[in-house]
Amino acid sequence: SVMYRADSAVVMFQLALPPPSNPFQKISNYFASRKIGSAAESILQRLKAFAEKEENIYGFAITQEIVKDTAFVATRFESPAYPDPTRLYSAVEELRRYITSEGARETGSPMVNAEAAENGFYKVMVALPVDRVLQGNSTIQPKRMIRGKILVTEVRGGPYTVQKAMQEFEQYVMDHRRTSPAIPFESLITNRLQERDTSNWITRLYYPVL
Repeated sequence: SVMYRADSAVVMFQLALPPPSNPFQKISNYFASRKIGSAAESILQRLKAFAEKEENIYGFAITQEIVKDTAFVATRFESPAYPDPTRLYSAVEELRRYITSEGARETGSPMVNAEAAENGFYKVMVALPVDRVLQGNSTIQPKRMIRGKILVTEVRGGPYTVQKAMQEFEQYVMDHRRTSPAIPFESLITNRLQERDTSNWITRLYYPVL
């Protein structure tokens, strides 16, 4: 028997022709079945080539990297809807003022995790990577991430596109039976306040995995 990986799926094609009573029809069915089998094999090979490309199944290509930034500062708030750019960047500026006051340096793009709660509100965390561990204060918390494996993909579009992509990303993690030691997050590559056209927004999605 053939062994398959845990993240693999098997597709089979089966066809049963009714047994003929006429011996000449039996011969005809034999050649017809061979022709059908050859066509089915060709179709399945094309399906295999298509399905093996992750962007065809999930809508984007996914790579695995090693976590580069390990120290962060973060702030949290609730929003009645997915947070708009003004609210997000207000939180980002709060973090930047704190980082500057501590004489530290921000080392990457703003990061966001927004999860819908049972009450319909979104629980939002906004974070910035920094060059050293900071202590935080009453509204800003220090965060650490281990220098482990992280899945990465990039999408272009507005909030709906990003949320849909994150759902597909979560499905990818489940399909490949990966576990996550930390929450996934969005990295805002495009400044949403400077670029108003959502079709031009670039967001990098990160999913820590073991």
